[in-house]
Amino acid sequence: MTASELSGFRSELASRYTIEREIGRGGMATVYLAHDVRHSRRVALKVLDPELKVVLGKERFLTEIRVTANLHHPHLLPLYDSGEADGQLFYVMPFVDGESLRDRLNREKQLPVDDAIRIATAVGHAVDHAHRHGVIHRDLKPENILLHEGEPFVADFGIALALTRAGGTRITRTGFSLGTPQYTSPEQAAGDREVDGRTDVYALGAVLYEMLTGDPPHTGSTAQAIIAKVFTDEPRPVRLCRPSVPQHVEAAVERALAKVPGDRFATALDFVDALRTPSPAVVSPSKAGLERSKTVDAAPPRARGLRVHPWYAAASIAFLALAAVVALALRDRPAPRARVVRYELALSDSVRLRTADGVTIALSRDGSKLAYAGGPESGGQLFIRDLGTLVSIPIRGTERGRTPVFSPDGRSLLFTVDGKLKRVELDGGTPVTLSDSGSSASWGETGILAARGPSMYLIPAAGGPARRIAATDTARGVLGFSWPHPLPGGKAALVTIATSAGLRRTHIGVVRLSDGAVTDLGISGVSPRYLPTGHIIFAAREGTIYGMAFDVRRLRVSGPMVPLLEDVVVKNGNATEVAVSDEGTLVYRTGKFMRRVLLVDRRGVGTPLLAEPREYTFPMLSPDGTRLAVTIGSSTITSDTWVFDTRTGALTRLTRGGGERPEWTPDGRSIVTVSSDSS
Repeated sequence: MTASELSGFRSELASRYTIEREIGRGGMATVYLAHDVRHSRRVALKVLDPELKVVLGKERFLTEIRVTANLHHPHLLPLYDSGEADGQLFYVMPFVDGESLRDRLNREKQLPVDDAIRIATAVGHAVDHAHRHGVIHRDLKPENILLHEGEPFVADFGIALALTRAGGTRITRTGFSLGTPQYTSPEQAAGDREVDGRTDVYALGAVLYEMLTGDPPHTGSTAQAIIAKVFTDEPRPVRLCRPSVPQHVEAAVERALAKVPGDRFATALDFVDALRTPSPAVVSPSKAGLERSKTVDAAPPRARGLRVHPWYAAASIAFLALAAVVALALRDRPAPRARVVRYELALSDSVRLRTADGVTIALSRDGSKLAYAGGPESGGQLFIRDLGTLVSIPIRGTERGRTPVFSPDGRSLLFTVDGKLKRVELDGGTPVTLSDSGSSASWGETGILAARGPSMYLIPAAGGPARRIAATDTARGVLGFSWPHPLPGGKAALVTIATSAGLRRTHIGVVRLSDGAVTDLGISGVSPRYLPTGHIIFAAREGTIYGMAFDVRRLRVSGPMVPLLEDVVVKNGNATEVAVSDEGTLVYRTGKFMRRVLLVDRRGVGTPLLAEPREYTFPMLSPDGTRLAVTIGSSTITSDTWVFDTRTGALTRLTRGGGERPEWTPDGRSIVTVSSDSS
């Protein structure tokens, strides 16, 4: 843009974004650092080249680009906003305060092998997530992989696809290139418009090739020379350039770079699995017709492997599902993936799972018993079920109970009801109140750990005064605690800490019980659990469960984040519907909690306001009673505030990119919301 064009663009966007400075320029867009006025955050505002607008259908482009707004993954940068201002098309994404993978490659040339595989694995999972939602990147390259504190985030997902669909064949006549030659698959270079996810697999293979060798698979003095090599030449084998690369990694990269899409991995997840698993692999014949198949010997293991073997037990309960997964079977040597076994767990209406706040499921340490909050939503109670039987048994004295927790020996149960923390013996007896303040809690060797906002306490299992063992430290960015989990030896506990650092507001941390010292592990997530195998599992707030190796003596994580499950329920307050036993059985709930909103008068008669079932929480009427503010979304990170006009029936989105727990100002002219973004 010229200076005058930029001035007009700034002026028209002034009420929404304050443009600070230009931070990047590419073939299709100029990138500005801007301040999001409404949400008080820094963003990357990208303005398309004016020449592109001539060939693009504005409305078509804006419609296509909004498809990417539905992508939510820990390693994907979401689309915050898009539109037109002063004749310029723009879109907005989070600003990542770090560097791109291109910057790091320019500085280091070749990355450490473990780092390269870790980055490729994270990007591969993000790519696979987008593919399963029907979105292809088409321009994956080091410039579009941003690094924040070492973690990769993929930017501009689906932008090239939106340009192609909006501009049609006219886009190719402008001279703009949708894709970068060094990372463009043969079918995309040939001009095929209907490419699938395997074109991104090729690009990711090319990016990993460069991270390992220092150069892309094909180089040349011009784009045309590079494209010619893409069609005709084979890349130099990775291990000829760098012998330290494991053979199975070389084989995986070579297959990802196959010229024929059918010879590549079918999905990005298959590519990731091949990178992580040092097992025999076959490289497919090339397009040139040369029989280049070879078997690669499994590399010797350098660490204990992490595997997941699901065992699903699904029961449809008002838009919910319950599943149990035999997970995290660890091997000292590589082993083939286990067979998946699925069966139904039938729950009758009288004992069905509730959608109560907090956690509603628990598993005994030996994996033999399941406790859950069941029965009618208006009341219900806790139930116990031996997984070797077909019967759920109600637990006396637990009416309206939730957040069950087994004792270490499996004979007692901790739960909360009416704001109180109680304990009940499973073989009978009256529940005992341990604390008048219920909270997220766990039961360890030294007693019961309970987190209450700014503090964490230790409560004797037999009852008695609670002792505060840790408090918030705002100077270090620790704002609160939730969902503690004791570590072996009784000297420390994992915990979710609310923090102002990083791209998310909740991190996994460790609290030392002797002096309350808090260590932020620097991992975005909630509800950590420790396994005797030397691993932890935890949830990202959009519902993906991850596993990582954990050194319990040094209280630190090691190795990559391995995604285990998706679409697990994470409620407001970071309550995660997952439980795990010592021997590796994982129980979790998937799906969405759908509700209707009723207006109830003093006689208890309800009138539907929002009859369509959605993920409603925190309804709040305006002072004059004519409008309803309500949160819609499944978790803190994906929730937004909407406003319903009771007179017209219009439901309007108020926030984008995060906003919940709405509160009206006394004059009814403004709404205060809580945003999960702190970037």
